[in-house]
Order: sequence, then C-alpha cells, then structure tokens
Amino acid sequence: MQATDAFMRGHEVERYVWWGGYFGADGDAQVVTALGAETRTSYGKVHLTAPQLQALQSKLRALDQVLIAELHTHPPGADGQNSVDAAHPAAVYPGFITVVVPDFAQPRFHDLSTCHVYEYVSNLRWRQFDPAAIRERFVIEESGISVPL
Repeated sequence: MQATDAFMRGHEVERYVWWGGYFGADGDAQVVTALGAETRTSYGKVHLTAPQLQALQSKLRALDQVLIAELHTHPPGADGQNSVDAAHPAAVYPGFITVVVPDFAQPRFHDLSTCHVYEYVSNLRWRQFDPAAIRERFVIEESGISVPL
C-alpha cells in the first residue's frame, strides 16, 4: 500500500499501478509488487500504449509473478469504474481485480474500502464490492517485520 500510495499521491492527473504476485493452491492471491506505469496522463485520462503494457508484463515475468490487480486514480467528483475502464481491463480472467482510487488518492491511499473495487466475471462484466465485502475479502499486511533490538 505504501509504494502504491507514494506513486499515486501528489499528482493532479490519473496514475496507474499494477499489483503483481502469486496465487496459492487455494486460489487466494498474495500481492508482493507494485509497478507504477510511467506514462502520459492528463486530468481524467491514462494513455497506455501496447509497448508500455508489454513492459509492465515483462517486469512481472522477470519477477516470476502474475498480474493480480490494476489500480488507477480518478479525479475528484468522478465515480467508480466508467465504460472505458470496464471495456479495457489489463486482464480478463475471472477474479481479476480492478481498483478505482477516488480523488487522485488524496489525502492518501491507505484503505481499499474507501475505493471502488471490482472483480472481473466474464465477457466484460464486472461485480462491484461494497465496503464491507472489501474489508472481508482483502487483508492488507505490512510488508516489513519489526524486530526489537
């Protein structure tokens, strides 16, 4: 969350991030990598080219990881997933997650339940999670371990 927050926050344009990681034998996913797309953006738009998407995918492959979720910010007042977002996901497997982070991630991105979270179903159909379902389904753990000295 901290790496994603650092990449998204402080910009008055949309930002785009991939979360990579692994699926366990039980189907649960563990996110271990956040890749921010260094791409041309503007107020309300992310402009990703095919080579930029391939570069993100190559980074995940180099880490032996798969794409778990895509995240992007929306400007203040914009709602969740729009028709363009829904029609152009980064992946189309059942269970793929997309997160729309409101208000350009201001004041900071720290709680998924304040975002618009969707799960890919099939044929460009999505299911939106309500805040309670987000809190139940997604467990955010610190990436570091504190060791008393």
